[in-house]
Amino acid sequence: MIALLLALSVVTAAELPPDIPDTYAGAVSGLAPAGPWWQSFADPGLSQVVEAGLSANGDLGAFDARVRQSQALARQSLAPLMPSASFDVSASSSPRSVRCAQFAAQLGGDSGASQFLECDDEGWYTQGSALFKGSWSLDIWGAGVQGFRASRFDALATAGDRDAQAIALATRIAQAWYDVEATRRQVEILTTQASISADLLELIEARYERGDAAAAEVLQQRQQLAATRAQLPQARAQLRGLEMQLSVLTGKAPGAVALPASRGVLPDLPPAPATGHPSDLVDARPDLRALALDVSAAEARRKAAVRTSLPTLGATASAGWQTADLSLDDPVFETATVGAALSVPILQGGRNLAAVQAARAAEDAARLSFEQGVRLAVSEVESALVREAELVEVLDLMREQETVARQSFEDIRARYQGGVARYVDLLTALNAWQTAQLSAVNAQRELLRTRIDLHDALGGAWVADLSLEHGEAR
Repeated sequence: MIALLLALSVVTAAELPPDIPDTYAGAVSGLAPAGPWWQSFADPGLSQVVEAGLSANGDLGAFDARVRQSQALARQSLAPLMPSASFDVSASSSPRSVRCAQFAAQLGGDSGASQFLECDDEGWYTQGSALFKGSWSLDIWGAGVQGFRASRFDALATAGDRDAQAIALATRIAQAWYDVEATRRQVEILTTQASISADLLELIEARYERGDAAAAEVLQQRQQLAATRAQLPQARAQLRGLEMQLSVLTGKAPGAVALPASRGVLPDLPPAPATGHPSDLVDARPDLRALALDVSAAEARRKAAVRTSLPTLGATASAGWQTADLSLDDPVFETATVGAALSVPILQGGRNLAAVQAARAAEDAARLSFEQGVRLAVSEVESALVREAELVEVLDLMREQETVARQSFEDIRARYQGGVARYVDLLTALNAWQTAQLSAVNAQRELLRTRIDLHDALGGAWVADLSLEHGEAR
């Protein structure tokens, strides 16, 4: 019983690799989010699609089923440690002549058998039993307990894998949402640009009719307008594809769900989250917890393999009723038995030794996978921090470029209307402004995606609340 109580404690055997730093190189001081990280964006559309996906995505539902399966297997592995009991009833009947011949043969042909069984009787010989049986394989060395611990660690690791899938799903949905929002914004920009190009074409045609512009300028502007309009169908098709992908991520058929309306602009970057320390990642990231639990499961299996080669002891007991022949005056009698069995392995052909070696190798592999997983997780956080800092600077420059390009276009257009500027300068300024607008949208989208990557790399406590919603006691 003490061994079973110890088995219920979850203490992972994994240790952080010694080369993990104490702090992140690009660490920032921030606040830990009070709720799920996507709420920090203050974007109702984002919250709607992420929460819809977490509650309805089929992949996450499949992981829930695997968690239930692993929990059932863990409970099943506990059964060999417990006593077993059954009530068995059996009966058989055969001709007396056949039974007489069989019994006489066992007695070496003794004629007394014929008299005892009344072999001249042509009736039937019937026997049966009704017994309560019990057995208990005593786990004196704890091999079964270690097997149960391994199964329990497996179940917890599977739950960690499910939680990691939930974090990854939230990341994919959020990034897909801002891909949709950015493409919506690009469609709006292209529509506005096409309108500006059309107005500019009317201006050039009017100047041409007055003799102030060459025919080549009209043709060039028509070509520029056609090129701008040609981008719109491509952008709309891309938007439609992204919307269908997002619909699937939220657990619906492509196009079967109406997505939230666009806000018209992408949100600004919310305040930076608290990064904590690299050592916090094992508790914050369920994928690392799962790897740590894999180490514990492998360690338990190695201990079980070592103890399997030790002697085993079992106990059996039965009690009930038996009958030898229903034709007797008192055919039914009570019976009871108690027994024990001891098995001492001597020669197993090296099977137990090979099992121990295999278990040790599996433990080493699990430990190395955990250590490498921690290194990769720290690298993901560091990369997201560095990339975010760079993209903040890039976005500022892109917005400055967009502002200057718009001012330049407006200035040259005014001077062109006054007959001072050349058309080629106007066309160059227009193309530069349009390119800067689209580039700024892409830069802002990449910045938002990088912040989402940072939240993904940091993990979070919100997934524990999700597990409770699925009916698990963590």
